[in-house]
Amino acid sequence: MRRMEAGTAVNQTVRNERKKLLATWYNNFSIAVLVAGFLTPFWTIIYGTSQPQSGDLTRVIGFGICLVLGALLRYLAHRTLGGLEE
Repeated sequence: MRRMEAGTAVNQTVRNERKKLLATWYNNFSIAVLVAGFLTPFWTIIYGTSQPQSGDLTRVIGFGICLVLGALLRYLAHRTLGGLEE
């Protein structure tokens, strides 16, 4: 009987670690989306290192999409961590 309890604890630990890894992936991908799609174009416009070829509306839509996608991925990371077992 003791052997089953130890195996269950190990399985629970493995599941929790997998959930933590998934949450970390979501969080890191969220940061990458925000930097690549939102901050990088914003900084190039401010510092004048690149002239955008598209209009202002396209730029605003792109910023909005990246911001929403980054927030959604961050929410998924938070929700994944909420499913950890005790």
